[in-house]
Amino acid sequence: MEHNSTELAMFHRFLGEQLADGAQWTPEECLLAWRAEQLSPEELDNSVASVRRALDQAERGEGKTLADFDRDFCVKHRIGSTS
Repeated sequence: MEHNSTELAMFHRFLGEQLADGAQWTPEECLLAWRAEQLSPEELDNSVASVRRALDQAERGEGKTLADFDRDFCVKHRIGSTS
């Protein structure tokens, strides 16, 4: 139980700092920012490695553009117009 109240106090302090800095986030955005700051070194390393791999693939011309992905996704899931 002590861990939860310590973590909650840290989250409360984090929110106060963001508000003092003028952040105008939604509650969900605040939670996402908090979670991003709580990543372990291993999780952060994995995230950085994933982004680097994606950038390398894009540089090699691999993958799809966002527009192509969006069109294909909409067609596959029958969402909206595909014009």
